[in-house]
Formats: sequence, structure tokens, C-alpha cells
Amino acid sequence: MLKDKSQVDKQREIFDRQIHEDIGSMPQAGTLKLDNWMQSYLNRIFGIFKEMRIGEQGKILDIGCGAFGWIPVTAMAHGFALSCGIEISLMACRYADIFGKRSVPDRFPYYAQCSADSICFKGEVFDAVTCIALLEHVVDDDEVIGEMARILKSNGIAYIMVPNDYKKIPFFLRWYYRRVDRKMGHLRHYSRSELIEKLSRLGFVEITFYTSGHMIKMFQYLLTVLIPALNAPSSRLWWFLEKLDLRSPDNDYGVTLTVVARKG
Repeated sequence: MLKDKSQVDKQREIFDRQIHEDIGSMPQAGTLKLDNWMQSYLNRIFGIFKEMRIGEQGKILDIGCGAFGWIPVTAMAHGFALSCGIEISLMACRYADIFGKRSVPDRFPYYAQCSADSICFKGEVFDAVTCIALLEHVVDDDEVIGEMARILKSNGIAYIMVPNDYKKIPFFLRWYYRRVDRKMGHLRHYSRSELIEKLSRLGFVEITFYTSGHMIKMFQYLLTVLIPALNAPSSRLWWFLEKLDLRSPDNDYGVTLTVVARKG
């Protein structure tokens, strides 16, 4: 388990409460029907994997997979050889397993309850790992990054998403994100320099950053609040604004920081 048990217990309580709130939206049919934001985020992840030549024989682990396990499910739907997800919440693992078997019944993912700083797999098993919105929750993030390096094969890819440095978030949104941090149990935000230091020290090379959640994203969100129909998967305007947000990866001002690194 996480070495700081008070923190992991706190996080498990937060996650389980959130699952109870969100589980009503769990699809009942075996289909991958996603909101636009989720589809966009999966497109980015699997687009990067394709660029990095993680082929269909690849093995993927999602660290902190949540109750729906979207990344493992999508990996299996894309034909990857193996996809797994881990969570500290047993409830999340159970729901993810149900959803995975509904969505890809012939080749469903596997889920395990364990913590991110003590992953229950032997070394050098996976071609890629994803770690979305997790590092900011753990007391010792070096332990988690070290575990990623341990379980990845040589030249394996880590795809990590964290909240950006407060100084890089628009000033008028900082108060809101401080509230989110308290509610969700976030312990920190990250700068590019901090992540470069940690990842380099723990065995990663070829570190690349992408920033999203620029001002255009705020505009997109406000439009969808005013005009809910813009959330439709076929909405050209929503996807146009999304492309504008994602076309600015070198602009380090934004809400979310994504890093892609290769194990040396």
C-alpha cells in the first residue's frame, strides 16, 4: 500500500464517494459512447502511442484507472495484446471490470487493486503506462515514477497528466483550482522543470511536454453551458475549438500539463 496510509485512506474515501455520485452515468450497453472531452483525451493518448510506435502487440497499464477504466477498454478495442488497470479502490476495480466485459466482451481488460507506489506486476512487462491525474494525490511521487520505470520495458513510454504550475494557470481561475485541490485531496501542482528533474533522475529520457486548457478551452466550456447542444459528438464548433486548444502545446500557460517520456 501507499506508505502514508492516512493519505491513501483519504483518497480511497474521496474516490468511492465520487463513484457513488457518477455511477448512474455508467453505460448499460456494451458500447463505447463517450462525451467529447473524454473522446478527445483518448484520441491524444492513443495518437501519442501510435507516434511512439506502440503497436497492437503492445501491453498497456493504466495507473489509477477509475471506475470506468476508459483507457484499458479503449486499448482492447484498438486491438492491443493486453491492457490492465490498477486502483486503490476495490469498488472502482469491480465497476471497471463490469464495464470492460460489457464493452469488449471478447477481449476484456484486467483490473487489480493495488497502490501506485507498489505495483503488483513484475518488472519490464509493459510497453506503455498511463498515469492520469494521480501524481498530485500521492505523498511520495518519486516512488510512483520509480515504479513506472520498473514495470516498463526498455524504451517503454510513460504518459503522465498533472495539474499545471499555479503560476501558469490564468489568474482568475486560481481560486477555483485551490478549492478543487482541497476537495480532491491534491497535494501539489507541477512545473516543467520539476518533472524534468524527477523523470531524468529516475531513468527517463526524451521528455516532451504538452499543455492544454488554454483560454480557448474556457470559452468552449462557457459556450456549452449556454448552448448544451454543442456537446453533441457531431458538433463541428466544439471540435474546432478543441483543435485550437490542442494546437498550442508550446504555450506553457494552461490548466493541464501532460508529459510523455521514454524509459532509457
